[in-house]
Amino acid sequence: MAPVDDRRAPRARLLGAVLLLLLPSAAFAASPWHADAYLLFLALPPTLGGFLLAPRAAWLGAGLAAAATVVGTAVSPWPWAGALVMALACAAVARGSRSGALLMGTTAATPLALALVSPPAPAALGITAGGPVTPERVLVAGALVAVGGAWAALVLTTAGRGVSAPRPPGESARGARLYAVVLVPLMAAATYVCMRWFPDSHAWWVLLTVLVVLHPRYDRLRSRAGARVAGTLAGGFAAALLVAVVPDTRVLTVLGVLCALAAAWANLARPYAQYAALLTLTVILLTSSTGEAFATDLARVGLTVLGAGLVLAVVVPGRALLDRQAAAGAGARRAPGPGR
Repeated sequence: MAPVDDRRAPRARLLGAVLLLLLPSAAFAASPWHADAYLLFLALPPTLGGFLLAPRAAWLGAGLAAAATVVGTAVSPWPWAGALVMALACAAVARGSRSGALLMGTTAATPLALALVSPPAPAALGITAGGPVTPERVLVAGALVAVGGAWAALVLTTAGRGVSAPRPPGESARGARLYAVVLVPLMAAATYVCMRWFPDSHAWWVLLTVLVVLHPRYDRLRSRAGARVAGTLAGGFAAALLVAVVPDTRVLTVLGVLCALAAAWANLARPYAQYAALLTLTVILLTSSTGEAFATDLARVGLTVLGAGLVLAVVVPGRALLDRQAAAGAGARRAPGPGR
């Protein structure tokens, strides 16, 4: 009798999980509300980030994404309130980085950034961008994200049994503090500017870039900044090509969902530039209409460069100052005392 490959069962479950994760978004893509399919995707990254911590934490990631969408949409008319909410969320992200929850935290803050600057306008309610923020708008947007997150958590915790994945490492206490010192005021200020002067626009892409580029470890941050810009250029070019070749928005939505799953995998197992390219491709395909694709590509490339530049403009001088202080302290400790 031929030996049984024990690795086939986990792989088969993983493939089945990927196919199951597609179902809600694929169903929306084929419906008259295909423009809202991206709301079902928003909870996938934080749900996956929670699952990597512990299977039960997948439900926490899903809940955080839904709550972020509800709160962000509800306070989107008030820039000061949005800046305060973002500051509190980023403080929680920095604190959670010590336990390895950095991926779950930053990806859960992404729906918050989107909802604050460009609040969801569900097609089922007939609301357009810039329309009034009604309780129905808030609840429907949050419900769609919650459904997507609950489905993802259910699939991951059921089909993901027996599939081993590396747990994200925790950050040091000092690294988490320095991360918070930069992340909280930078995101609060950028959120206020985007909400105050650029509402209902793609300006939230700056906030997304800061979230994914900034990292508690300086070496990771430097490599991420360049990879983020390069990946955005590649993803934007691919999106423009796809839109030119595939004019059907429903097909583009399905392709965007597939890219979302590929981006989740790339974030775990591939170089960061590949993840950035897939993430860019995902968001453009899921949130842009065919008529504005090229302009959207250009805008998001520019906003990505701006976001990466903001991070480097704050972090590089700050790191140089810390290095000088550390060198001065080391020199003072080595200097001989009086009478030596």
